[in-house]
Order: sequence, then C-alpha cells, then structure tokens
Amino acid sequence: MTPHDCMINLMADLIGLDDTYKGDRLNDPSVWDRFMDELFKRMDTIEDEEIRESLGSIDSEDFQCWIDDPGFWSAIEAEIARRLEVVKTLLPSPHQGHC
Repeated sequence: MTPHDCMINLMADLIGLDDTYKGDRLNDPSVWDRFMDELFKRMDTIEDEEIRESLGSIDSEDFQCWIDDPGFWSAIEAEIARRLEVVKTLLPSPHQGHC
C-alpha cells in the first residue's frame, strides 16, 4: 500500500468515526488543528509496521499537495462510503427475523 493510500485510509477512519470532522468543519482552523493532532496520535498507534513506516515517510510537501487536491478528499469520501456499504451488508435485512 502506498503512503498516499495509507493516509486516505487513516483519514477515512478519523472522519468516518467522528462527526466533529465531517462536512466543512475541517475548514475551521481550530478543528483542523485538533484533527491533525489526532491524526499524528493515530499514526503512532498503528500496529502494522509497514503501514506505520509508510505513513512516517510522507513528506510534508507531498501531504500539503494531497490535501490541496480535491481528488484526495473525494477518495476519502469514497472510502468512507465503501465502508458504510460493507457494514450495511453485515446488518440483518429488515425482513429477517431477529435471533
């Protein structure tokens, strides 16, 4: 997995799990600062060494280019949507009986 893909997954984790970061809230500088703090904390706790090293290798200029690219944010939104679809497939159908 490339550093770019790893970052998309990590940011999708944070944005998808916390309403604080959804929508245009990341445009607020104080919310962005909290988000970045949480992002770096999360990077340090990743157990998969290859992914952790991949994320740690990201150049700050590359990262700035990514976050300035609307396609990067579209990829994050697509990853969040994909994960929601996976969860929906795991939920019982409304027509199924309950255990």
